[in-house]
Parts: sequence; C-alpha cells; structure tokens
Amino acid sequence: LHHLSYKGGLGSVAVSAFLVIAGFVSANNLMKFDTINVKTITDYYLSRAIRLYPVHILTFIISLPIMHYHYSHLKYSFFDIIVNLLLLQSWFPAGIKIFYFNSVSWFISDIVFFSLMTPFLLFCMRKSRISASITKLLILGVILWGIAVFITLKFKGEMAPYSFGWWFIYASPYFRL
Repeated sequence: LHHLSYKGGLGSVAVSAFLVIAGFVSANNLMKFDTINVKTITDYYLSRAIRLYPVHILTFIISLPIMHYHYSHLKYSFFDIIVNLLLLQSWFPAGIKIFYFNSVSWFISDIVFFSLMTPFLLFCMRKSRISASITKLLILGVILWGIAVFITLKFKGEMAPYSFGWWFIYASPYFRL
C-alpha cells in the first residue's frame, strides 16, 4: 500500500514488522551461538550468502538495461555499482542512490547487516542472560523503544526525502537494529 502512494504510513511499519518477525525466526532457529568460533560464524554467513546473493546478482543484471534505458539521466559510478552488488547501499547516507539498480535491494542490504550482527548479538544476549528473562527482555525493549522515539523526534524536522534524517530513520540498518 505504501508504494501505491497510500498516505497511511504503513510502509515503514510493514518493513519493521517483517524485520522483527524475520529476526525472531532467525534467532529461534539459530540459538546455537553459545560460543563464538570461526566455523560456526563461517557456516552461518555462508548459508545467508547462498540465500541472498544469487537472486540479488540476477535481479541486478536484469536491472542494468532498465536503469540504462529509463534512468539514463541518473549519474552513478563504478563505486555505486560495487556497493549495490555487495548489498551495502543502505549502510551509509547516499540519498536516492540507495534505490539505484534493483530498487528494493536496499532492504536486503539491511538484512545483510542484520545477518552479520546476528551471531554476536545472540552470543551477547545469551552470555548476559537477557534472553532467559522476560523481564530483562521487556526492560531492554522499552529502553530501545524510548531511544527510537527520541531519535525519531530529534530528526522530525529533517525528514525530507533522501536527507540524512530520512535515511537514518527509514533505510539505515543502524536505526532498524
């Protein structure tokens, strides 16, 4: 609905809900991070890369003639191509460039960031015993929610499309984490 210009603000809510559900499923299936070692992390990263990159590379290749034909006025560099191929485009404020090529891949770029962080976050949560206590999880959730509200209010005046505030709230993996 958001991409069909519905003005209800459902787009960011839907993306955030998807990330929460995907994170829960991932964490539920991957609670093997009791210890951090190279083999466990390498296996996890490899499994994520095999799921994400082949389809991304295919859709990137398909997008090249479309970008060239319909969006020839857009200026992009070899660096922009590499950043998009590696799914790093949402990691830093690049304005509209995060949507170049396969425009929905910015979201997969966020997922790559979350996938890189997952082993360490799960390890820290298990070692601190936060994941074993509903009370601690609720307190952590309320604190993080409060920080998110504070940051959102801080950027309220800077939410023009493709501005830093817009990027940080809507597209960056750091705020969504």
